[in-house]
Amino acid sequence: MPMRDIDPEQQARDRAACELVAGYLDVTKPIGGSVTGQLVYTGVGAAVGLLFSPLVLPTTSDPKEVALIVGGATAVGAALGFATGTVVGWKSGLDRAHDDYLNAYATCMRERGYTVIRERR
Repeated sequence: MPMRDIDPEQQARDRAACELVAGYLDVTKPIGGSVTGQLVYTGVGAAVGLLFSPLVLPTTSDPKEVALIVGGATAVGAALGFATGTVVGWKSGLDRAHDDYLNAYATCMRERGYTVIRERR
């Protein structure tokens, strides 16, 4: 919303200019968030799988069988954690990139004499 009398053509030029100033979506943020999420959630998933492995252990004393079950539970937990971390990290990074864009756009528009109302997500 213009804070002073600005003709519609100038408003369109200002919006276009501020969109350029704000730039494009920074794809490094979603990718970085995804990688970070993968690392964290894989570790957590592996630990959870390891903790829950005694629940699926049969009554056996064969070390190979025990190792196979513990290793399998850890691997399943790590795989689930990796998948979850990918989604959660990507969303987090995308949100950060979107917020950066909107903040740059709003700052540019304010500098040109507009009131910027931004709804919270």
